[in-house]
Amino acid sequence: NMKYILKVFSFSNLLVFCSLFIIISIIQSCDDGGVELYTLDVRNIDYNNIVLSEMADDVTYTSLANDSPIEIYYDTKVFKDHIIINGRINGISIYDRKGHFIRQVGSKGRGPGEYYFCTNIAVDYEGKRVYVRDSHDIKVYNLDGNFIRSFDIIQHAGQHIGDSRGYENFFSDIVYFKPHLFVATYISGGRAYNDWVVIDTFGNLVSEKLNYIPGFGSYRGWGGVTYEYKDKIYYHNHYNDTLFSVSRDLSYGPSMILDFGVTIPETKEWEQEDNRKRFLSDINEMFETDRYWIMLCSREQQDYEEMYVIVDKETEKSYLMYDREPSESNYGPIYTGGIFNDLDGGVPFQPEGRYEENGREYMLELVSPFTLKSHIASDDFKNAVPKYPEKKEKLIELANSLDEMDNLILVSVRLK
Repeated sequence: NMKYILKVFSFSNLLVFCSLFIIISIIQSCDDGGVELYTLDVRNIDYNNIVLSEMADDVTYTSLANDSPIEIYYDTKVFKDHIIINGRINGISIYDRKGHFIRQVGSKGRGPGEYYFCTNIAVDYEGKRVYVRDSHDIKVYNLDGNFIRSFDIIQHAGQHIGDSRGYENFFSDIVYFKPHLFVATYISGGRAYNDWVVIDTFGNLVSEKLNYIPGFGSYRGWGGVTYEYKDKIYYHNHYNDTLFSVSRDLSYGPSMILDFGVTIPETKEWEQEDNRKRFLSDINEMFETDRYWIMLCSREQQDYEEMYVIVDKETEKSYLMYDREPSESNYGPIYTGGIFNDLDGGVPFQPEGRYEENGREYMLELVSPFTLKSHIASDDFKNAVPKYPEKKEKLIELANSLDEMDNLILVSVRLK
């Protein structure tokens, strides 16, 4: 297969470059079976509503034990026998599937074998390894929580610092991509040498994809999305309207066009104004299921806010909803936004990730006991007539058994 080495840009002064890329993409896509790229115009998303029963047929709740309280978290990963959560304060916690606390993975700190700036983790569940991206290195632990080794990843940027372009790498997301580690690099301040690097589990460089966007001035920090789905890695950054897919043999190509109307800024001030003009300015998180693409997008027209975009792959119908927020009433907080939960009347659902089990797909999120208890006490919940009334009663029992200061609750939604 031919490798795609060009990027799609959406700014006028590179129109010829863009046209050339499209022509090459069409030719190569025909060589790969005639599949044309799907373009999602995120500038024209309709305010369609979707309820949870349209997507799912069951919802379950797992209360996490209080041994390792989680207030802020980055990653939640669900496996056959374990739930692994990267918490910002306490570090990485492992629970069994019933929510019982098992152990911490390593510990937070600045000492030998400790991690301090744990932004995200990658898990080799079969090999029983947890990879932690710290500030300038990756630390390796086993599932028993013991430190194994660490290796420097700044070397993969350091080898380019003397380059005439003067670019650096801003390593962000890491994903275990058997037998390698996929390390995403997002453009920060208008600079990045690579889009991503692939390294082995000892830190040696296996391959890299260069960033072909020339340097520019930007107020924006690093940002983008990287996720795994169906044995491929998907990558997107702020200033590229292409969602790339990477295969096991490390070949890659465009998978979809995400058109936000993003342009390379002429000046930093121009960039800020452009962000405010766009309906949705960027993708903060993204994953996909067999049926849907799910994106959490930012909006900067007035105050900063987040909105969910869900696209049905089969019908290409799009749905738009606000991030879940409480509003005060005479009867306590009323939660709006998210996906309306008509299965058991529970808290509006905010999809944060995906996992598979026994041949079925699930979406997940973590909810605080306070959010659940205040929702159960609201008139909205009391008057709700959900699809499964018996589940509503069980949800009331769960809420009554919890204290507001208890640990988070894992909500799992089984997709149709």
